[in-house]
Amino acid sequence: MKYLFVLLFITLQACSSGLGQRPESIPPVKHEDVIVFGDSICADLNSPPFMIFPAWPTVLEELSIVNVENYCIPGVQLSEYKFEAKFLEAGTAYRYAVINLGINDILRGKDLDATMELYRSALDYIGSQGIEPVCFVYNNYRIEILALSVAITELCTQRDLLLIQSAPETFDSVHLTSAAQYDTAVDAWRILFSRKY
Repeated sequence: MKYLFVLLFITLQACSSGLGQRPESIPPVKHEDVIVFGDSICADLNSPPFMIFPAWPTVLEELSIVNVENYCIPGVQLSEYKFEAKFLEAGTAYRYAVINLGINDILRGKDLDATMELYRSALDYIGSQGIEPVCFVYNNYRIEILALSVAITELCTQRDLLLIQSAPETFDSVHLTSAAQYDTAVDAWRILFSRKY
């Protein structure tokens, strides 16, 4: 009987020593949430002259099981965007931050080099917050928008960053149609999440 108690004591000690500890082989759970910083390309627009349909970040949230915060402001330029204030306002941890900005800077006459310097700064700031920056490029035939997309693609490829590409269909040569918003959301899901599911 004495040996039975000793055996029971040893067994309990062995079992309790691992309580509350995570095995080394299981990685910690990461937030998969996404925040999107952008302009009217990704804003949910519901006033004329824009059609009423959800933008790609809203569709992405519907397609996935994660929270997608849409901080897209129609008409905003990279030079005006306050990333720090948006992070404070959002108040949660994100895995990815998509930069859907730069087109208004270009369309309003800002030099491509100056716009790309702002884009680099945005990538650096987001990375400094421990969040993975994700680039967004416009699949658009307008020469000035195409030049911006090429520059963003080159920069983000050099930095080995994820890259979401918009669908090409627009209803005014800039803003995406409803079908293009959906196709862009599908591409975003594929880029951000398909390898995880």
